[in-house]
Amino acid sequence: MRWQVIAILAAAHAFVLPRPKPQLRLRAEDDCVTAEECSAEAEVLKLQAETLKLEAQKAELLLAKEVAERQRRVREEEEALQAMAATEEASKVVDPAQAAALRDADFQAKVLERRDEASRKLVAEAAAEEAVVPIATEEVVKTVAGPVLISDCETAEECAVEEQSNKEEASLLSLEAEKLRLEAQKAELVLARQRLERTALSKQEAEAFIEGTLEPVVVEEEEEEEEEVVEVTPESVACEEALDSLFPAAPLTMTREAADMLRKTLFDDEKGFRCDAVDVCERGAIFRGSTRNQAAKDLLATCQAKVPQDYRLFALEDPVPPTDEEVEARLQDARDRALLDKDISDGSPDAPPNELMAAARRPTVIIAVASETRPLQIESKLGLATRLAGLVGTAGSAAAFSAAAGAGNEQLFERLKDGDESAFACVLPIAIGIFAILAVHECAHAVLARRGSVDWSLPVFLPSLSTGSLGASNELNEYAPSRSALFDTAIAGPLAGLALSILFVLIGSALPLDSATAPALPAIAIRSSALGSLLVAIGAPSALSAPPDVSVALHPLVVAGLAGLAINALALLPLGRTDGGRCALSAYGRTLGAGLQGFATLFVGLAALFGGDDLLLFHLLWVFGLQRDPESPCVDEVTDAEGRRPVYALALIVAGLCLLPLAPAAPSTVLPGFPSL
Repeated sequence: MRWQVIAILAAAHAFVLPRPKPQLRLRAEDDCVTAEECSAEAEVLKLQAETLKLEAQKAELLLAKEVAERQRRVREEEEALQAMAATEEASKVVDPAQAAALRDADFQAKVLERRDEASRKLVAEAAAEEAVVPIATEEVVKTVAGPVLISDCETAEECAVEEQSNKEEASLLSLEAEKLRLEAQKAELVLARQRLERTALSKQEAEAFIEGTLEPVVVEEEEEEEEEVVEVTPESVACEEALDSLFPAAPLTMTREAADMLRKTLFDDEKGFRCDAVDVCERGAIFRGSTRNQAAKDLLATCQAKVPQDYRLFALEDPVPPTDEEVEARLQDARDRALLDKDISDGSPDAPPNELMAAARRPTVIIAVASETRPLQIESKLGLATRLAGLVGTAGSAAAFSAAAGAGNEQLFERLKDGDESAFACVLPIAIGIFAILAVHECAHAVLARRGSVDWSLPVFLPSLSTGSLGASNELNEYAPSRSALFDTAIAGPLAGLALSILFVLIGSALPLDSATAPALPAIAIRSSALGSLLVAIGAPSALSAPPDVSVALHPLVVAGLAGLAINALALLPLGRTDGGRCALSAYGRTLGAGLQGFATLFVGLAALFGGDDLLLFHLLWVFGLQRDPESPCVDEVTDAEGRRPVYALALIVAGLCLLPLAPAAPSTVLPGFPSL
């Protein structure tokens, strides 16, 4: 029991949709693309150069002040040293009292000198603050009033030396400012050259792209090439994750340049799709915008007529999960429309039929991928040998199921153990009936696929000892053109198989039965299907009243029909990439269809766990192992599959009646003559 719990939890985790994570929407800053933007950028560089020049002049004045201050300090130190030397010499010839008086007088003179120096600094700082001239915002002032320096030079020679030093420092700063101005001019010229090269390159690529031969345009590059840095944005990450799930086998060939060319080629028409934004990754490009209340199939047809042969287009709902705020806004809009009794269509031909689907509907986008992109095919990698192995295995499991049904009859079982050929002939119709149901199932798929232009692969049959077979698995060799075509192809097989299974049960119940040669099934196995029990009761009413462990003799066609009911009912369940999963996707759209698949996975897992139904458990494990990947998108997944939802809902009800057991009840009133349960 523990391994069953682990398998169910793993399968449920694989199908339940993850909570959509809020996607941060940012726009990467690009280079200037117009002449006005480039001119504005050049003006900014000029202003920066003038600002640097003014700062250099200011630094020149400050440097001159600092040089003068340093020279003054040097002179003061020299004078102090000379005064100290004179004091020492005087102290040698005078008495100690006179020497002490001289030292006191010298100390007081230094104190007064320092006070005068502090006063001069305060006066200079105040003058500098009053002389500062602000720079205008529109016009750069080229003259700066700096602070007035107070020079302490006493002789003409000292003043000349100080002036010469200041001039040298000023010339160095002027050269630095001129260097910065020249660099700004160089940046402006480089920017203008890049703009001209980009304009010429765009014209050449556009002409080649329209002609259908996108040849590389050779552009002279600089000697020092810089490595191209691919900027990773939240939009590109979300685009890559979405396209990885939809087109896992798509070549990694899409570039930003190709996406821009597609945008100009496909969406320049004012009456077509209005493209507002483009998200690009290596697998493809997502074009977001407005359909202008036009049908998605018409827009797609118009775009496909203009798209180059290297690309293919899809009209889908936005695959990037919306944020919580966007979901709440859609729900609130749906509630408001419901309260105001307002039509949800607003003139759009692709509007959903009700408020719930309107809230779940995401915006329409156009997706472009490489033309070599094909749907994900698991069985195609296995080859023809696997298909033959599946067919042989199904034949063996159908034969084993037939023999097990014959073993329910003791007389027939003894003959089977003895190798009586006539006994094998009695159970052989069961295997033949199961294969007939499988053949009709696959033929219905093929007929509707041909009618709807759906490239449907050959089946891979799956063996099972519980019912003789678990049906077959099919893949899409090419993307389905529309949801309607995919729905019709997917549901045709299970409906045809159910119809033939019901016919087998009715015919077998009406045919005469030899209890000595007829196979038998336990009464509990018959009552495991509500619909099957009611059909069997027409010819064998004792099947409903017999004890659970008692075997009931049945016609071989009835046994084959009961197995066919289970096989086709399982195929209708909305799980993975089975027939039922494709029906859910086509009828309700990708968002609601995925939610329905998650709910069905949880329900089937609980039924298999607490109901002890090994058939449901093995079917769920098979789907989880091979067909849990999302279904490949249709070319036009926006156009609604009209009238298909009631059909699938009715088919699910029939499938539930086939899989749910008949509960004990009072005397039946469904058909007259039914015994008490």
